[in-house]
Amino acid sequence: MSKNAIALTSKNKVLSGLAVSGMAGLLVPFIFFCLTSLIMCKVDISLDMLMPMTIISITIGCFVSGFILALITGELGVIRGAAVGAVLFVVLAGISFIAGSREFTFVIIVRMLTMPLAGAIGGYCGILRNAKKKKRH
Repeated sequence: MSKNAIALTSKNKVLSGLAVSGMAGLLVPFIFFCLTSLIMCKVDISLDMLMPMTIISITIGCFVSGFILALITGELGVIRGAAVGAVLFVVLAGISFIAGSREFTFVIIVRMLTMPLAGAIGGYCGILRNAKKKKRH
């Protein structure tokens, strides 16, 4: 196989990994938000609890996204996980700015820090998982 073919295969692996991990990173918070709305229909939850719950669910989504990307690509998990977390932050910040929240608040700063960090930690855990899997074989 030529170097160009290997590079193309590696690039396709990264792009498909980005697509799958990005969708997972958006799907996990969506499921948490659906569960939260179901709970809110049954139990009266304080509005002060909603903001931490959203930050936690989005952070878990970034972790899962970084983890999946590291499993698929098998290398540079921390860097790619942080990049996926940053991209998800930009997407969610863009959606919130379009929806009308144009204020730069403390919550946005917290999300800006936690999302790439969670993606990087997920990427690191994914690389560790790959290393364990290779060690067994």
